[in-house]
Amino acid sequence: MYTFKKEIAHYAPIITSEGDLTRKNFRILIPYTPENPDRLIKYATTIAKENDGEVNILRVITVPHQTPLSAGIAFAETARRSFVPLEEMLEKENILNHYLVRISHDAIEAILATIEEQNIDLLITDFEMLRNSKKLQTLITCDILAIRTTGDDLRLFESTDKKSIGAFSQQGEEKKNLVVLYDGGDHSDVVLKTTSWLEHSGKFNVSVLSVNKKDDHDINENENDDDDGLSYNIRQKEYLEQVGVEFNEIYLSDETEKNSEKSADLILSAVNASQPDVVITGATIGKFNLFNNLHFLALVDQLNCPIVIARVFTLPGVHRVKSWLMKIIHK
Repeated sequence: MYTFKKEIAHYAPIITSEGDLTRKNFRILIPYTPENPDRLIKYATTIAKENDGEVNILRVITVPHQTPLSAGIAFAETARRSFVPLEEMLEKENILNHYLVRISHDAIEAILATIEEQNIDLLITDFEMLRNSKKLQTLITCDILAIRTTGDDLRLFESTDKKSIGAFSQQGEEKKNLVVLYDGGDHSDVVLKTTSWLEHSGKFNVSVLSVNKKDDHDINENENDDDDGLSYNIRQKEYLEQVGVEFNEIYLSDETEKNSEKSADLILSAVNASQPDVVITGATIGKFNLFNNLHFLALVDQLNCPIVIARVFTLPGVHRVKSWLMKIIHK
């Protein structure tokens, strides 16, 4: 109660904090979900291993606005015990971990406070939570992976090599199909990083579907051929091809590119043809946002596999200014 007297003005005081004393430079945050707390853990552990990072798990105890925050202290012990199964999973994977319990009138405020205080680099969260929170989309200060789960995400990371016998044991485990939607847009850097993190686990065959305008593949003969004149998008495509992944392109006509329904239908057909076990995409494809465009929301719903939606953190207007500068430089 003394702590609450000191922190009562704080909108989301920490009442429990446990974990390793040491910290890593790359820090991942997962909001705890009581209904299925382990659904995002495998994504986090895979990425943490690739970045020599740590996993932080936050549980928020929300109380009504008319109720003092101190009322939430009664749930502290129950909240602490709920971390035990996750702690065992993370320690089995030898991942540095931390657990925090906060009390707040607003769960989003608690998440934002934790990101700032713990210097979080990546938030891994549920797609629906991010989609339904304009505050989180607007105020967050780190990159995000919003994951639309199907309930069987753990099978993506299951190892089968120990069960394999004979010829299968020599070939290793059967890999899952990872399909990447890539458009060279604002979120492409995070899309590429996420693809690399998951691919390095050795559990996925990667195929990239590059979404382009109809004439994007035509080379402008008047463009300079030196490195300074080489567009950023082309360099990203060259990187993908050098990695050795399967690379295909989806060309959108001017009419289709402006029509969200036609764009979503074409992309859905192309993705389904690749028979994905998991899909990675940016938060926007072309001009359309997967969090608020009805046709692209329908696309997400119609894909019968987990979807990882990558969203980069940037200051408002930065991408627009960058685009203007690139146009001026290349004139």
